[in-house]
Amino acid sequence: MASLVSRNDTLGALQVGSWVMVFLFGVETIQTYYYFKRYPNDRLWLKLLVIWIWLEEIGHTTSVLTGMYLLTVSDFGEPGALRVETMPVGYAWSIVFSGTVGPIVEAFFAHRMYVLSGQPDLPIIAFCLALSRFVGSMIAASKVFGGISLDDFSTKWGWLNIACLSAGAGADIIITAGQSYYLYREKSVSFGQTLKLLDRLLAYTIETGLVLSMSAVIILLLWGTNPHNFWWFGIFLFYTEVFANCFMTVLNTRKVQEDVCEVFGMLPTPHSTLERLSTPGRNSSRRSNHRLLKHEMADGMDVEPRPRVSPGGGSRPSCTYVSFPRHTRDYSDITIVVPQEVKLA
Repeated sequence: MASLVSRNDTLGALQVGSWVMVFLFGVETIQTYYYFKRYPNDRLWLKLLVIWIWLEEIGHTTSVLTGMYLLTVSDFGEPGALRVETMPVGYAWSIVFSGTVGPIVEAFFAHRMYVLSGQPDLPIIAFCLALSRFVGSMIAASKVFGGISLDDFSTKWGWLNIACLSAGAGADIIITAGQSYYLYREKSVSFGQTLKLLDRLLAYTIETGLVLSMSAVIILLLWGTNPHNFWWFGIFLFYTEVFANCFMTVLNTRKVQEDVCEVFGMLPTPHSTLERLSTPGRNSSRRSNHRLLKHEMADGMDVEPRPRVSPGGGSRPSCTYVSFPRHTRDYSDITIVVPQEVKLA
């Protein structure tokens, strides 16, 4: 009986999935470090969310590797291990972590869609689908904790797997389609630099949504083609890391997104002013820099540093305010440094 079981389609599939999972966890860890280095002043709740997801990923990775060690080392050579007649407890915990991280990320994306559109209908639907996936994942994990073979879990509880993955894919598709629609709608009334920012943000949105939704679709196709083949579960093992990496990618590319949101008035508009930074130098001279920073200024106005001759003979920086159309204004995330030598009397 054991000779009829292909190691490539059972333990081999799980082993490959574990390797990919470890690699993606490393990428997610690097992204987490990069996030805290680049956004040290971010909101507290967002920092806590990033830490929470990273800790969940540690638990997920540990659970999968523990289960893999049990099947390939502790029970090495056992026919039951080859067929995964009893799913390890580590795999049950991996379903718990996966069923938590995925819905959290989907809820975060649904909130972004609400901020972008101001319409609650689609975000509520996406949030309900994410919540359904969470509940279904907890039920599936309870079955694995009870001791069940992977083959029975794939066949007897296949409807539950389909429901969870379909709910997740549905939420991802709704979020991607909704955000893409709202961004494309804004393109019809935008031009210039705003169009370029919208195109980049639209590309980020579509890429993220396609990665998440297509991952669920691939798992469903593999399961539907041959539920006794464990490749579908091998991909499921690193499905959580895909969510975590997409989440961190969105956070680490927010410079473009914040620029677009500022144009649409969805974020508090950071107005600009000119700040003078002086550094003492030799021969009674001073090197002055002028930097565009976020402060109060009237909307629709720009700052242009120009030298102004003072009565004492020296030159002093001044701000000339120039009006321009709304959609072609400069963005506060851009820092302009203008060196200027100032002679002291």
